[in-house]
Amino acid sequence: MFLEARAASVRPPPAFAPEYADDIFSGGEVQDVLAAFQQEIALAAKYGLEFDFSKCTLYLLAGEGFRGDVSAFQA
Repeated sequence: MFLEARAASVRPPPAFAPEYADDIFSGGEVQDVLAAFQQEIALAAKYGLEFDFSKCTLYLLAGEGFRGDVSAFQA
């Protein structure tokens, strides 16, 4: 699903290997990471998966100077 979601994204973010089967790590421009995540959400049912958004956490590792808008993730 992860690979299919990135292939469907217009400009997929660089992928990072997940450390656990239920974790996904991604990086790049905010809008690209969001687009890839939205693709994963859209594909979840196809793979028999379901997102529990109450357990999803967005970690920003961009440093203190980051000024991007992550409100779409919070929505």
